[in-house]
Amino acid sequence: MNNPKNEDQLYRNIRAYNFRPVFPLRKGQVPAIRLFRSGELSRLHAPSHAALENLGVTTVIDFRSEFERRRAPDKLPQGIEYHHIPIDAGGEEVHGTMQDLLKGNGDLDPAEYMYSLGKRLIDQAGEQYSRFFSILTGIMEESHGHSSQGSLADRGVIFHCTAGKDRTGLASAILQLLSGMSREEVLQEYLVSNIHNRALIRKIFTRIRIGSFFRADPEVLRPLLEVRPEYLLPVLDYLDERWGSVENFLLADDGLKLEPAAVKLLSRLQPAAAVDN
Repeated sequence: MNNPKNEDQLYRNIRAYNFRPVFPLRKGQVPAIRLFRSGELSRLHAPSHAALENLGVTTVIDFRSEFERRRAPDKLPQGIEYHHIPIDAGGEEVHGTMQDLLKGNGDLDPAEYMYSLGKRLIDQAGEQYSRFFSILTGIMEESHGHSSQGSLADRGVIFHCTAGKDRTGLASAILQLLSGMSREEVLQEYLVSNIHNRALIRKIFTRIRIGSFFRADPEVLRPLLEVRPEYLLPVLDYLDERWGSVENFLLADDGLKLEPAAVKLLSRLQPAAAVDN
């Protein structure tokens, strides 16, 4: 199935916030493997499982911490290959910052705060991201030659964190840039998280209002719960200033230390146009 309209219906059946393809599939395109990004998968039910099967999903990669995973474990269909690659996104620090903001004690520059988080992911989570990209290249190597022209590859992969916007968003941006997407295209895809997470943010706000007996104003948290251009673009600037390009970051000894063949393979994840015979 490579009909975008049919796929849209399947996406609606998947009960997960911020679920979407990393590379939106257009009619006539042939993916190497299907790659999806998401928030946590703790709310999946039978129709969700059926939709994942129809999308060819065989592998899930979870970036959440052990605490996050225990709090809301993924509810996956049987037979899914599951990888847990915990990435520290400063959970305790973020929670404390949010509590301070709700109490009126915080004085926060959201852009600077989120930039520091993104920079920390690049500087300190290299081993985890390297493992993630290695899993993807392994799947691509296994799938090579198994997909026919004009049909979907037989392997689909979901990678996710809690809200699918920061840890997952950085991984998505790297893959998209490597595939040749422009910064503007990557930014627009990044900002789609604000649309897909609207219901999640409303749920969080309702819980805060009720839990505080309507004394706390959850709107002060909105900058941390959304994504904005000033969160992503400076992080990409930092990456370019230090390594020169996403490709160099993936290859460098002080980057992710991937093999050139692996980086070349990852650059082919963007679906190619079908060739008319």
